Amino acid sequence: MSAVTVRNLEHHYQSKKNRDRPQVDNVSFDVNSGEMFVLLGPSGCGKTTILRCIAGLIRPSSGEIAIDGKTVAGPTKFVPTYRRDIGLVFQDYAVWPHMTVFENVAFPLRHGSAKKLRRNEIRDQVMASLEMVKLEKYATRDATALSGGQQQRVALARALVREPAVLLLDEPLSNLDAALREQMRHELRQIQQRIRITTLFVTHDQSEALSMATRIGLMRDGVLEEVTTPRDLYQAPKSQHAASAAGAAVFYEGTVEAVEDDGMQRSARVGTPVGRLQARTLGPVQVGQTVTVAVRPEDIEVHPAPPTDRPNVLAAKITSVLFLGPSVDVRLEVAGHTMRSTRPAKGWTQVEDDSAYVELPVDRVHILPA
Repeated sequence: MSAVTVRNLEHHYQSKKNRDRPQVDNVSFDVNSGEMFVLLGPSGCGKTTILRCIAGLIRPSSGEIAIDGKTVAGPTKFVPTYRRDIGLVFQDYAVWPHMTVFENVAFPLRHGSAKKLRRNEIRDQVMASLEMVKLEKYATRDATALSGGQQQRVALARALVREPAVLLLDEPLSNLDAALREQMRHELRQIQQRIRITTLFVTHDQSEALSMATRIGLMRDGVLEEVTTPRDLYQAPKSQHAASAAGAAVFYEGTVEAVEDDGMQRSARVGTPVGRLQARTLGPVQVGQTVTVAVRPEDIEVHPAPPTDRPNVLAAKITSVLFLGPSVDVRLEVAGHTMRSTRPAKGWTQVEDDSAYVELPVDRVHILPA
């Protein structure tokens, strides 16, 4: 069942030259009940505009939006934010400095609830919400006296206290440092799964999207390019943009020289600037077609001597090795072109200027449209 339905959504901003340009261009998708749906894309791609349209902070130029089966935006209807069954968390926390943690979380119940609640009902709901985010011991503290991560938990508790149908999160972790961001990512996902609240999460961060999403909607220039699972976006991208959006990748343009089908898997031989490569095909290809070959750095193996009877083995020279703790980032020169490999640091012995051989396993090399 869809908790959020977006159909043919468009929104236009007036540019400085007074020309109308679409910030969101004919976007349609559904967010299923209880899932964590992530809109992923770079700054300016339209993802936050979509969230703000769903929240009622922006009236879309056209299209329809429904929350929990009820239309909240359409050609003849626009429901204001305070009447939409949503919780909102922004990247800047937006906690009120003149209020305690308790008062911050209680605010929506006292001023935004259609039903007037008794004092003990408010107290019980606030404390339950604070307990959910592990802040019940801080109820009497000034909200701005807390750390950044704790303030973000206050904002989350405030969004959840009314038990909304949908939780909307706009880059909620971007102002946190790396370690805290990773911790909050884990805690936020745990809370979402525990209470099974439908969540729409907007981010430009690949790691956040891959680690937290049930499904990912990939945005580019106002267009929703595809909706897929994190695993499929990473392991079987449909385009070069999709491959780049999900993490680091190495790309080479080439020409299909032969197509093979063994009944189990379809593959093709592609002539590329670094040599002939055998690769998986994710769609139909023809001999003579120009394509892009993509492979993840962690899938490129590096050997001091050439392995025998294996395809996609190329002579290389190591140009740099960067130690990253659990791994090493290895840059190599292959036929005059740079190739990047990420290898486990344990047991790694090769250094700059060493000769080497790279192996690109066939099942990890993908052919994409050029």
